Amino acid sequence: MGELKTRLANLTQFESERLVMRHAVETDAADMYELFHDPEVTRWIHVPVPESVTETLEFSIRRYHLADPLGKYVLIEKASGKMIGSIDIRLTEKNASAETGYALNHDYWGSGYMTEALKAVIRVGFEQLGLHRIESYHAPANAASGRVMQRAGMTYEGHLRDYEKLPNGTFVDSNVYSILKTDYDH
Repeated sequence: MGELKTRLANLTQFESERLVMRHAVETDAADMYELFHDPEVTRWIHVPVPESVTETLEFSIRRYHLADPLGKYVLIEKASGKMIGSIDIRLTEKNASAETGYALNHDYWGSGYMTEALKAVIRVGFEQLGLHRIESYHAPANAASGRVMQRAGMTYEGHLRDYEKLPNGTFVDSNVYSILKTDYDH
């Protein structure tokens, strides 16, 4: 395991003002089902939609999060203790970079939680992991996600045509944003 992966493996939890980002646990299954069963949420991310809390526990929690927790976090609202979203850090060690992606329970959209979580990922990415670059992508039609990236300090880099292949075999465009360590330090 490389140095960046070792640092990420040791990053089991971090916080922001209103959120705790931690690895998923089995008791998150009902909240995770609520998150990923909502078509407004899964419209923008490409994950299988769970059919039940039991299916969420088995596939999303046990086989995805617990089987390989590296860089996978759930967002816990401090005030309520509810799991309201997820965010991940996917490393590319040779470039000292990472891609991040996220999802937020529809009931919490417009609250600033996602910007807060993304800023926390950027902070730990540069300050604790020692990354040089962090990037994120969004569907062009999901302008709200682009605004989250901008508010977190990321810079629009461009539009990628047919960048991602969906489970149904169709390709979709993506917009890419990034932030460099030098941007963060200023």
